[in-house]
Amino acid sequence: MYNKVKEVFDRALALFPGVKWACCPLDFSQWKESGKYNYALLVYAPYDEIMTIWKYKEPRQAAQKRRRSAAMKEVAAALEKAAKAAGIPFLIPPVTRDNMSPPYKMSLSSKEVGVRSGVGWIGRSDLLITYDYGPRIETVSAVFYADHMETRPPVTKNQCGDCSLCVKACPFHLITGKTWKEGTPREELLDYHNCSVQRDLLGRKMGLGRKFMCARCLLACPVGVENIQKLNASLERKEENGCTACSADS
Repeated sequence: MYNKVKEVFDRALALFPGVKWACCPLDFSQWKESGKYNYALLVYAPYDEIMTIWKYKEPRQAAQKRRRSAAMKEVAAALEKAAKAAGIPFLIPPVTRDNMSPPYKMSLSSKEVGVRSGVGWIGRSDLLITYDYGPRIETVSAVFYADHMETRPPVTKNQCGDCSLCVKACPFHLITGKTWKEGTPREELLDYHNCSVQRDLLGRKMGLGRKFMCARCLLACPVGVENIQKLNASLERKEENGCTACSADS
């Protein structure tokens, strides 16, 4: 079953350059209670533009977020179609959109799937820091059933070292600076509610019609920048050479 599922996922994602996936047992999630699913899947893709905190432009960050969100919808649709065709029980749980009320938790957390599948760790900003692309990613989380899947060991400790750039970058001073390890409540890392409130108030004040797209903690992180730059440069060269279908590493 492992080879079949892996082949289906790899083939479905092959036309999305830079997109990667990993999985872990679903023991931690309420979704296993249905009996239909036993693995969690994380699919993640890098940003298509490297913007640093020193060259931060809110409209550009908001535009990038929209582009990447739209791209990941295409990825999700491709996965759902492939899984259905192969007869693999597969579901992408709905994402909640409550912007103002705690606890701001989804039924299937991409961050939790990420650390449990060995993709990365939780930074001081409470963002998922992937080994490949750092925190500059868009994700899709799903649940599926397979008789057996090969998985990587979970990540249980913060690997930011002495870096605290995200803490210094927060304009609202809401990142505590504490170091994550397995089991650390995220409230010890970040004041989520005030982050949401402050960005909402600032968005209203600026007349944006949405929350202010801060992302300064994300943009301050140096992890993965080099990999994204190399990927984007490679894609640009292929586009210049007329390549319209470039497969990604899985």
